[in-house]
Parts: sequence; C-alpha cells; structure tokens
Amino acid sequence: MKTLPFLITIATATTLAGEKKSSEAHADYHPAIDPANFTHVINNPYFPLVPGTVFTCLEKEGRETREVTTTVTHDSKKSWV
Repeated sequence: MKTLPFLITIATATTLAGEKKSSEAHADYHPAIDPANFTHVINNPYFPLVPGTVFTCLEKEGRETREVTTTVTHDSKKSWV
C-alpha cells in the first residue's frame, strides 16, 4: 500500500500556481491534439501505474478526515471524442 500525500500536494500547488482567469486560459490555449500520437502503453518511470497497485490518501477538511483508496486496474477506456 502506498500513500500519495506528497503527490497531491505537488499537484495542488502546480494547479494553483498556473491558474488564470478562465476567459484568458481558453483564449490562449489551443493545442493540436492528434489521437495517433497517443499510445496504450503507460511507462512513466516517475508514476508507474502497475495493475494491482493500491494508493491510499487521507483527505483532511476541518475536523473531518476521509480515506480515499484508488486501485490501478487492467481496464482501459477511449477518452477522446
């Protein structure tokens, strides 16, 4: 079992640091997305998603604490339109 509070902290900090007004963000960002450039292989050495891996995170909000468990599966899904 792995915990990812550090990863969540980094993701949150990165999101907040790069935040713009929504109208500015939409006007400035128009990437060319070609589905042929994607692959079904996930081989990121810094964030390996090996099926069967379980990540457990604790979320704290005020006095409330929740445990969120995420399991990596073999399932896949097409996410482009």
